[in-house]
Amino acid sequence: MKTLPSVALGTWSWGTGFAGGDTVFGNHLSDTQMADVFTTAMSKGLNLWDTAAVYGMGSSEAALGALVRQFPREDMILSTKFTPQIANEQSAQPVSDMLEASLGRLGVDAIDIYWIHNPLDVEKWTPGLIPTFTKR
Repeated sequence: MKTLPSVALGTWSWGTGFAGGDTVFGNHLSDTQMADVFTTAMSKGLNLWDTAAVYGMGSSEAALGALVRQFPREDMILSTKFTPQIANEQSAQPVSDMLEASLGRLGVDAIDIYWIHNPLDVEKWTPGLIPTFTKR
């Protein structure tokens, strides 16, 4: 089991902002500057990275995913989130669908922490978490 560090690094502003470009949480960092932030943090032992499907509507996960490939997966802890407000409620498995999309954007087979983000109607969504992870 991995030891959780006392600091997590959030990537909510990585990629495009919620409304596109650098608006609403976007940033002005180039890909090279984000890579420098990532590499420096990892070299200092800051290895818990937090993102979410809703951050930049997936672009934060994609930006982080481009960087995590530079280090052994076992050297980092990845956290992302199921966000009920953007779930496809017509899907038979919206929790699993969002997780699979996040894994694809991150370019990994598994994550270490999966949260319910802004847990609107938590009773509705929590039961979908257990089968999602027992199947994996």
